[in-house]
This record gives sequence, C-alpha cells and structure tokens, in this order.
Amino acid sequence: MRAAGAAVVAGLVAVLVLVAVHPPASAGIRDFDDGWGAGPAASADLLDGAANDGPANDGVWVACGVSRLHGLADLPLQRLAAGRRAAGWSAALSWQRLGGSVWREDQVEFQASLAVAPGARRPARGPGTIAAGPWCGLAVRWRRPSYASVAGRDALEIAPVAGLARGGFVGTLQVLPLILRNGPQDAGPRPWLSACWRDGAWSAACEFRRADHGAAAWRAAGDLRLGAVFSWGLVADGGSGAAGVTTAWRRGRLLVRTSHLVHPVLGATHRWDLAAIPLGAS
Repeated sequence: MRAAGAAVVAGLVAVLVLVAVHPPASAGIRDFDDGWGAGPAASADLLDGAANDGPANDGVWVACGVSRLHGLADLPLQRLAAGRRAAGWSAALSWQRLGGSVWREDQVEFQASLAVAPGARRPARGPGTIAAGPWCGLAVRWRRPSYASVAGRDALEIAPVAGLARGGFVGTLQVLPLILRNGPQDAGPRPWLSACWRDGAWSAACEFRRADHGAAAWRAAGDLRLGAVFSWGLVADGGSGAAGVTTAWRRGRLLVRTSHLVHPVLGATHRWDLAAIPLGAS
C-alpha cells in the first residue's frame, strides 16, 4: 500500500510540474507530433525518393500513435490523425490525449491549405504545402484540460497560414498577430515561421515557435533515406534542450515511425506511429 501511495504521489508531482506549471523545458516536446520534423505523409514522400516537384502520395492517409511523456505512467499520450492531399489543396485533422485519471488534456487540430495560383502544378513536398508557388491556409487548435474528470476551461485558436514553395524549398508563416483566441492566454508556444528543404534522399527543416510573451524557440530536424524502405533522422528542440533520433519504415501502404527524444532533466520519451499512406504516383 505504501508503495502504491508513493507512486500516486510521484505521479501527481510529475503532472503538476509538467502540466500545471508548464515550464518552457517541456513545452516544445509535449505534443505527439513534436517527436518528428514532419508528419507521416512527408515521411512517406522521402521514402519514395522523389524530389520536391516529383510524383507524390496523393489521396487519403490515416495514422495512430502512442507514447508516454518522459516514460511516466501518469502521462500516456495517444494520437489519431487523418488527411487528404490533392493537386490543389490538402487538409488534415488530428486528436490527441495527454494524461490519465488524475489530469488529462484533449486537443483537436485542423489544418487546411489551398493553392493561390490557378492551375498550379503538383506540390513541392513539405509541411502543409499543396502546390509549387504561393498558397494560403488555416490552422485551428482546440484544447480542453480535465482535473479528476472535472473539465477545465477550453482554449480555441484560429490562425491564418501562408507559404511559398519553390524547387526544393518550402517556407511557411503563421501570422501570429491575426490569431483569434478564446480561452487561457498561456496555451503554450505555437508555430510561427518554418522552412523545409527536400531532395530525393534527404530532408531538413527548421521551425520557430512563439508564445504570447518571450523569445521564439527553435526546432530543427533532418532525415536521410537509407534505401527504398528505411530512413533515419535527428531532432533537436532548442526550447527544452531535448534531442534524439527518429526512424521510418515503409512497406507498400504501411508506414511505421519511431521517435526517441531525451530531455536533459526529465529523461526519454519514446513515440510509435503507425500510418496507412497512399502509394506514390508513377
């Protein structure tokens, strides 16, 4: 009984430190997708080995993933996601839950992109892009915390997004001053400015995130394709000091990804992601 009580107390302390206090050290790696530099569809694109303006995996994709934040049993993390990509537009919807019976937070995120230039050719591949040339989009994020099954205050953010794809480069800007927000003002850092470079066998990305106050924090990632079915990469988060390795395997439509990030104080977080991705065009 004493051991069980000590475990509960330790879990409560961890939840308070990581969530209620919400220190900058964990803010940049708490979401499921923070484990990688890009989403499942982008990982599949790299394994296809085509350059940014080559054939892509158009169609519907779905993904599910699990993790435990910093290996703590009181902070399980689950994610479900789906998306659709076409020649002139793309959209994705995801749900994730962090925490258990003592504390948990649900988050729903929707992103959509639309080519600005009529008749734009099929995309340069990168996060959020759908065509070579300028594009615009919308990002919506909803969060709800719950404390011992008592729902907390919802937080809703709606922000316009703009970008430019040219050759192997993709740039994305989320216009922070135009964010429409309802709920707590300290919902954490949000994507602000990102850039991605992709070639047939490698990709590199850098992203800056900003909260309502304070300096921007950076994230960087790189991936290298090692054959037709496997790639590995590195991820570093400047805001938290966490860094680690990622892997991706693809067999037909099935894609398996792993992420292993180590925080200098809080320890390791391992993520596993399973996705079904359309086959690339020939």
